[in-house]
Amino acid sequence: YVGLLCVLMVSGAFIFGNPSFAAPLDMHLHIGNSAATFIKNNVVADSLPSIIPLPGSYKLSDKFSGKYFVLRKSTPILLDQKAAAVITTDLRRQWQALLKENIAGLLGVDMDLPFKGIAGINAAKPDSRIVMRFEDSHGNQSKAVGAGKPGSYQLKITPEAAVITAGDATGFLYGIISLIQLGAHAQEGHQGQGAEGLNIPCWQIRDQPEYNWRGLMLDESRPFFGKAEVEKLLTWMAYYKLNRFHWHLTDE
Repeated sequence: YVGLLCVLMVSGAFIFGNPSFAAPLDMHLHIGNSAATFIKNNVVADSLPSIIPLPGSYKLSDKFSGKYFVLRKSTPILLDQKAAAVITTDLRRQWQALLKENIAGLLGVDMDLPFKGIAGINAAKPDSRIVMRFEDSHGNQSKAVGAGKPGSYQLKITPEAAVITAGDATGFLYGIISLIQLGAHAQEGHQGQGAEGLNIPCWQIRDQPEYNWRGLMLDESRPFFGKAEVEKLLTWMAYYKLNRFHWHLTDE
């Protein structure tokens, strides 16, 4: 019995720890003990945001209870002046490739999320938009987010907009990845899938990395998995906000 129990425990840990077995990461697999099952059963859907790792602070907005932000295929990303200076044109190009070609492909969703320039005070506002606002370590909002710690961000979702506040490019990237996670889990759990897009509850999120080094090691000293598998692994690392890749190539 002890041996059987150990096998079951190891098997369970493998299923929950392996992205290939954890819906909604693989949109074509439906395992009974997956995260999607818990969402469908409303065990955690109403109390915890579907973000991995779990944010440091999270709350559903009382003001917008029962309302949703619609994440569409081409929901535009608007930047304020300071955010536009931090998120350079080259970074925008890299992020577009990561979101549209890599992450969207692995999740099995159709997503573009184009950058649409500067968010001016008097500019026309789309019905559904993502806004990125820069706040340095001396601003009150940034102190609430993480006192300027690299990768800190705040995500406030209303029916009209998802506003990401951060003090560096990493924080903005983590904020938009958290928003995508909320959308992807909403689709898999069928809790917020509408005709126009993904209906995301109006969460208020504050988060910062718990550890500076968040790594993963790939040991290819004997078997080599190939370029495509390595690129897929790097995409999953970005999706889970890991920042160190240890590539073990030889035992010599």
